[in-house]
Amino acid sequence: MATFVGRAWSFLFPPPLKATARFYLAPVLGLSSLTIVASLIGRFLPMGKSAVVPLAATGLLFLALLLEKHKSQALRHALSISFFGLFCGTSVLVPLFKYGAFDAHNDAFTYLVHGNWLQVHAFSEIITPEAVTPQNSQMAIYQVANLRMGGSFLLAFFQALFHAPWSYEVYPSIVIAALAACFFAMGFPLSRVLRSMHRVKRLMLLALPAFTFGGMVFGANYGFMPQTIGLALGAGLVFAAGAMFQWVSGSRNTNVTIGKASLPMAVLFTGATLAYSEFAPFLLATIVVSGCVSALQFRAWSKLLLHCTLLFGISALMLNTELLRAYSALKVQSGAVVGSFVEWSLSGFIAHALGVHGGAWDVFQWSTPDNTWTVSFFTGLLLLILVTGIALGGIRFLWQKDSRGVLMPTMVLLLFIFTGFLYYRYVVPSPFMKGTGQSWSQFKLSEWAHPFVMVLVLSSLASLRASIKKTMDVVLPLLFVITLLSTAKSSISRILPLMGYYQGIQDLSHFYIELRNTVLQSCHDNKQIYLALGGEHLKFRQMATLYLFDRELASDWSDDGYIYQLLPEIQRTNTLHAGGLVIEPIAGQNRWLSQGKQIGPFRVGIIDDRCDVIRIRSITGAYERESDGKNWWHWVEHTVNFSVEALGNSDIASLTELRFEYNTRGKQTLHLHVIKRNRTSIDYLLNSNGDKMGLFDKVIDVLPADIGTITLETDGSATPLGNGDQRVAAWMIRNVTLRAIRH
Repeated sequence: MATFVGRAWSFLFPPPLKATARFYLAPVLGLSSLTIVASLIGRFLPMGKSAVVPLAATGLLFLALLLEKHKSQALRHALSISFFGLFCGTSVLVPLFKYGAFDAHNDAFTYLVHGNWLQVHAFSEIITPEAVTPQNSQMAIYQVANLRMGGSFLLAFFQALFHAPWSYEVYPSIVIAALAACFFAMGFPLSRVLRSMHRVKRLMLLALPAFTFGGMVFGANYGFMPQTIGLALGAGLVFAAGAMFQWVSGSRNTNVTIGKASLPMAVLFTGATLAYSEFAPFLLATIVVSGCVSALQFRAWSKLLLHCTLLFGISALMLNTELLRAYSALKVQSGAVVGSFVEWSLSGFIAHALGVHGGAWDVFQWSTPDNTWTVSFFTGLLLLILVTGIALGGIRFLWQKDSRGVLMPTMVLLLFIFTGFLYYRYVVPSPFMKGTGQSWSQFKLSEWAHPFVMVLVLSSLASLRASIKKTMDVVLPLLFVITLLSTAKSSISRILPLMGYYQGIQDLSHFYIELRNTVLQSCHDNKQIYLALGGEHLKFRQMATLYLFDRELASDWSDDGYIYQLLPEIQRTNTLHAGGLVIEPIAGQNRWLSQGKQIGPFRVGIIDDRCDVIRIRSITGAYERESDGKNWWHWVEHTVNFSVEALGNSDIASLTELRFEYNTRGKQTLHLHVIKRNRTSIDYLLNSNGDKMGLFDKVIDVLPADIGTITLETDGSATPLGNGDQRVAAWMIRNVTLRAIRH
């Protein structure tokens, strides 16, 4: 659909550029048009309840076909783009085909919530502070903070158009469309050097960036949907700008033709701003500076001023109030510390921009300290040298043969990104108390550079073919197949940690729906559902929230930065009561349920009125839990705290049994404090010579519901554990259990 709509815009391009724009820019122009239309509808109407979405889609398609003079050619073009998209989406599609999965344990959760919510609500339907729930919290955050919504509107638009019940089913197609549109648009500035290539080989060459580890591919696989769409649309604008400025500067054009040519450029800028406003200042600066350079080169100040004024003026009209939202979002985000520490060397950031280094949570992060001098490190370094040489060859090609300056805006944008990278690396101090500069911002800039560096790499490969045609005609298909297979393999490696968490689930999409059905069958009277899924299960709890959008949910949300921040105080930390429905992991200690329906690695059931349900909610002050299968333990440097919770009616029990094992490293005395909720405590002294495991097993005269925290501290000193383990600890605690009992 995007290709048909985009071809219609090509009629506004000047004659010398019309055919090339129709072929290479149609997908990105169509995607940008749909983003604008979706944003307009989603602001004022519920997508799924309105006939406007199918009517708008039908109207756009009808208008595109009405303007299309070569309908059979347009159909073949659209089919070839679809085929191209299948290859570009390999990193997303392979896990979908094998496991029915893509990784939504990241920011994708937020956009999936948006897609579902917008089916029955307009964005202008403001969620009041007291009406915020775990299910609508992501939408409330975006309303309050005025964050960009273009990508979410596009997702909701196609969810409504396809009548998909869940946004999870549509999300992959959106990011794949963005990948395909971006990489296909690279052909526009390279059209002259690609002209002599067979169409199949052209598609092979343009698909190569999809088989890298760069920012576009990383964003598509790790929940950066707005970035993926915004970079794609912004890249289309930058790739079109060079040739457009060269034409505008010519003598054979009028103010009317210049005005017409500014319309499709404005569509690209508007779509990119709606989808990813963070990138808009770079696009704005690139267009302005590139326009000035072209004006100096061709002595056409008035024409280029007219073109750029119309471009930004039309964009402002199409953005209207969204322009204020974009400004507000930029203001908020520029003053906030976001992201996390990225422990890469300088070569890692450069390699990521070149597509030969995995992203922040991705595979093949060969520049981290843990990978120094490994096979991965030397492989990555070799690839970096090779691809850098190819990219420099592309710059040499531009210097010698790109007299028209079609890639000049690309170089200007890369210069801005490089300047920003230096600023965040050497001027801005690290907010993470380690590393050089603001490493997350450096990472984001290396992400943004990816599609623009890739066009230089492709230009070098294409120009190389002109010199050694026969050799490159053999090398290119081999390179395509090898990188395609490597991408398929990497995509499986990328998804395996997620599937490992779900332990044996073969179709993740089906599992989420089965989870919902199991819960609904177990909860006929719409009672509250308690999600006992904190800690390592936090991301699954978010997915459960997504699929249980129409049920009353309770949990301790305090560890969830996505959901917790806008929840009303009364909903932030909930307690579980007997008779309530619980979803919890099967594995692990201190579970609420003794029986229930199993769904994958989780159990769904109703808490009965037994009084012996008490458990440890959280542990602080100790190192991570370790286990040999039979026992589990924590090493402790000095003090460990066990936060305890019990059922609301467990005060039927009048005593609490506490049992654990302990051992010290040398002679020490442990101080045990059973701290009640009224701040009083029951204290014990435990003496250990450190030569054997000690046992504490006592029935304490305290109600289970009255216990708040159990604290143990030592009077000894911590020492290194040794044998390559850099941790320091004084003692260990093992197999802690609590049991509420009656007289």
